[in-house]
Amino acid sequence: MWKYAQKSGNRISDISYPVEHLATFRVGPQFGVQWPEDGVKKLKDMERTSDVWAQKLILKLCRDHLALEDENG
Repeated sequence: MWKYAQKSGNRISDISYPVEHLATFRVGPQFGVQWPEDGVKKLKDMERTSDVWAQKLILKLCRDHLALEDENG
């Protein structure tokens, strides 16, 4: 795992990590996903009923937000 930080003067503007994104689904009591364990169960259920594959993305940790970007830009 690597991280990349861009410097702006003496301040780091953002840090990036390569990640493998597996699934996107809604979270909340109305969707039955409130805790990390609920998300893992949902992912395992999805894996049993359909194909699940990893999408390679870059997770950027910025000062005021997180961003997921395709690794190819």
